[in-house]
Amino acid sequence: MVWIAGVYACRNRSWKAFQKELCVLLEACIEQDERFFVVSFRDSLGFVQFRSELAGDLIGEAVSNDYLTVEKQLGEATIQRLEALGWRKRGNYRRRNFSQRWASPVDLTKVAALAVKTLDDGYGGSSPLNLEITLGSFHGADHSHSKVTLMSDNPDLQLPSGLTVQNGSNGNAYRVRMPLGAGGFGAVYRVTPLSETIPTACVLKVSLDATAWTREAYFGELLKRDPAVVRMYESFPWTPPGGSQPLCCLIFELMRGGDVQQYLRRQPQPWKESKARCEVIRLLRAVNLLHQCGAVHRDLTPKNILVTAARRLKIADFGIAAQSLAPSGVAADAFNLAYAPPAVSAGDAKHWSPADDVFHIGKLFAMLLSGSSSWPTKMDVKNLICSTDAKEIIQRCIGEKHKRFQNAGELLAFLQRKTAMPHALPVSTLLGKRVVFTGRMDITRKEARLRVKKCGGKCQGQVSHTTDVIVVGRYASSLWLAERKGKKLLDVDREWGLGHHIAVLSEKRFLKLVGA
Repeated sequence: MVWIAGVYACRNRSWKAFQKELCVLLEACIEQDERFFVVSFRDSLGFVQFRSELAGDLIGEAVSNDYLTVEKQLGEATIQRLEALGWRKRGNYRRRNFSQRWASPVDLTKVAALAVKTLDDGYGGSSPLNLEITLGSFHGADHSHSKVTLMSDNPDLQLPSGLTVQNGSNGNAYRVRMPLGAGGFGAVYRVTPLSETIPTACVLKVSLDATAWTREAYFGELLKRDPAVVRMYESFPWTPPGGSQPLCCLIFELMRGGDVQQYLRRQPQPWKESKARCEVIRLLRAVNLLHQCGAVHRDLTPKNILVTAARRLKIADFGIAAQSLAPSGVAADAFNLAYAPPAVSAGDAKHWSPADDVFHIGKLFAMLLSGSSSWPTKMDVKNLICSTDAKEIIQRCIGEKHKRFQNAGELLAFLQRKTAMPHALPVSTLLGKRVVFTGRMDITRKEARLRVKKCGGKCQGQVSHTTDVIVVGRYASSLWLAERKGKKLLDVDREWGLGHHIAVLSEKRFLKLVGA
């Protein structure tokens, strides 16, 4: 299992399912000494923690009053319950806590049962959903063992370690090793192939949702040769022993780096702009194939962009991707609300367009440049330290929908262009020209408008497809900020990209034209 340091919310609703997940965590913990994990309540003081020792020994602790201030100490009844469960006080007068030590080989089932009893009975926990799990290592190294999220709530999707899953059509078989996660689509497990036709590192995705399975299998087959898409090896239905309902199975390559969010939690450093741009271009080539055939992904969020061991990005999870040849496009009826574009999340947009996938790509680009695992806000984009060109691209991606790059191909062409937009068009007169101003000038904006009018021109407040000239004030900032600052110049670039050429004049050149 991939051991990734960090804090994870518990997703199990039942203590029984949670106990199974604790067994998996304990097994991964003792694979190497000096690993630890802490299970704690989000709104109270109760916790249990475990640490691996040399030779496979295990030490466990539960909270006691020795670590708490007087006003936060546990009641006598709670202390008696912990002692009744078998926890013992150890240590000297400086450091004492409820603890136990288990010598190798450790009966992990009994340890997990004690932990659940402590959390449920000892602290009176109402539900595992109120728990957080913190993984770590005293070595401080990145132990490449996979993403740890908790097992599916659905017992039909809970596959025990050692179970064999087989494709009935070709005989390919896989042995289940450990769960890697669970979500709306189903559950994900690391598996070992039992045939030589599939590489040793594989992931099994199981689901009861035949529609989502068919969709993901379709797009997985469509894009399986694209290097920026997590490769799908095969898809097949399979009925577990003693089960009556078949599970929908997908076999994928294993991505050892986890997703982008996990990766940036472990290594929170900004990516070099050239590296980030290169990876975004790779992703866009795959997304462009979708857009060209009338499809959209709808979920290009940090959880679905995975990282290889070589720091390359790949797209995963086509569970809500959709395709439509209708002029209106794909309905906005499935998306991740926390990451959706503003118009979609507000319910104002009835359809998910390729420009909404572009919104996700722009946010991802900003994440890489910032080195932060958080979904960037407009203020985060404002404070990015990068080239004006990169910030301009991000601004257009996350800005107003009608001014975004309308699909992956348009953004891809912009990212791959060799030179900047050639705005230096010759302007000999303002007669009949529509003029827009941006930035502070030596003269007032009112005076500038009067001079344009005297020369036979007309002033506009915003850049549009009818604008001929934009005048940039001497004091315009060289930095591109988010959404508002630099908006007019961004619109100029967009018009150039659409084939409408707008001349950019300095204030000095403008004053000469108007005879100042």
